[in-house]
Amino acid sequence: MSIRPIPKQSICTPWNPSARRLTLEKTQAKMEKNLLKALEEHFHSPITTFRRENNVYCSEDDLILKGRVSYPISLQCTDAAAQSFRPGMEDAHFVLQTDQGTLLAIFDGHSSDGSSGGNLARFVAEYFQNNFFLKLSKNKGNIHQTFEEMIHEVHTQVTSEGGLGLSAGCTAALCYVTPEGKAYTATLGDSEFYVYRQEKVIPLSCVRDFGSRHDAERAAEALGMRTEDFISRSPTSKELRFPLYDQKGIQIRRAGINVSRSIGDKHANFHAKTGSRDLEPLSHKPKITQFQLEPKDMIVGGCDGVWDFLTQRKILSVIQTARPEDCLAEQIKKQSLVKHQKRSCDNVSVITAEVRPTTSMLPVLSSVSADEDTISLKEVVIVE
Repeated sequence: MSIRPIPKQSICTPWNPSARRLTLEKTQAKMEKNLLKALEEHFHSPITTFRRENNVYCSEDDLILKGRVSYPISLQCTDAAAQSFRPGMEDAHFVLQTDQGTLLAIFDGHSSDGSSGGNLARFVAEYFQNNFFLKLSKNKGNIHQTFEEMIHEVHTQVTSEGGLGLSAGCTAALCYVTPEGKAYTATLGDSEFYVYRQEKVIPLSCVRDFGSRHDAERAAEALGMRTEDFISRSPTSKELRFPLYDQKGIQIRRAGINVSRSIGDKHANFHAKTGSRDLEPLSHKPKITQFQLEPKDMIVGGCDGVWDFLTQRKILSVIQTARPEDCLAEQIKKQSLVKHQKRSCDNVSVITAEVRPTTSMLPVLSSVSADEDTISLKEVVIVE
């Protein structure tokens, strides 16, 4: 395929956070705006309407940060994962605790061979474990800048020559909780974090897919289509796929990717209209939110192997009926696998974190980990 000139104002121009430097005030406003977007979009989503769950979501008043008192908290965390019926495990997740706070992370890999996506997800997970708090200190606590820079750095690294992201990609859901209970969440793709507060659900992840206007416009430009024509190709955004092309620019039959934002996926970033692989129909720009947690809140993070199959009411029910000695993430994982037996073979990864008050200025974080049938308990002291 011949290479035609790249449009000067292409909306597929690769995203680079260094092209802008936002003030703390602007990042604060953007994160609060994204939180409101997340609530509105989840409330009005077709799946919410189909499940008749509009009334389980919180009101906008619950999201207002102004006037909220922050104080030392403790977290009791659990995590669980299962390969399910897939030939390989392509998810990676971790709970990382330091004196600067706690980072919860889930990465859902994908690839055509069923294995390289897992290698990429594990590489990205290790990259964040080794560098996140160093970068946060370097950026003087600017979490928005830290999330953007780290995602861009690891994306650039894995999509360079010989990188793991040339033929694979992964979603990302990262939730950083400060010792004072502020939760900052960065989202790429369909892995998500939520907060469950009594009978209500608060989405922390502002999700972008090919049903989102800007993401659909990128895909449509790359394919030389009208945006409306691209969106109309599928009844739901979950089923919309950006086609894959081989090195000669020939579309691979029945191959495509259904997330519009991810880390890696260099093979999918083909601008069919121009023949260029230097543009990005798929973006790696995250949506970042901020939310003030309260005691008794329950944070739940998971890959799409959870959210595609369990309703919000089911998650609430599992939380409310769990016994103190139960590993909550294990319970959610098991409920997901029950649904998988009927219609899916997706991997499952779950993290939960219960918010507890602490009267000490040295909050204690407890972590319960479940790996299939093994559960261990450890406690970490957080020093302010």
